[in-house]
Amino acid sequence: AFIATLYITSFTLSSYYNNQGLLYFQNKKGAEYFKKGIYICPHNGLNYFSLGSYLLNKGDKKGIDYIKISLRLMGNSRAYHYIARAYYDFGLYEQSLQWYKKATFVRPDNKNVRKEMEILLEELKNENQYLHKKR
Repeated sequence: AFIATLYITSFTLSSYYNNQGLLYFQNKKGAEYFKKGIYICPHNGLNYFSLGSYLLNKGDKKGIDYIKISLRLMGNSRAYHYIARAYYDFGLYEQSLQWYKKATFVRPDNKNVRKEMEILLEELKNENQYLHKKR
């Protein structure tokens, strides 16, 4: 019972740090709170997701790794979408397409994901046509 109580307490405190980090998302203090939450309860995927989102907002590719960790810890269909969009933003279109396909499999009803994937497919098609003409 003691271990269960300890885990629940650490998870609750970790969630508190996630909420604090969201309040300060626009500055470094947000990242510090997310990191504290991860330290206190490494099994709480919320802080990994939030830190990953924070890093991606700052243009840091490491954010993808944090969101992938959150995906292993909790089921979150948004994680697939964030990863797909991040790969797209970094110009990694093939990886982006793979993650958009996963996102549509997990949430076939998500119209935004489908629309973004269609745009990506059109861009890839145009890029392939351009490369083919160049030869």
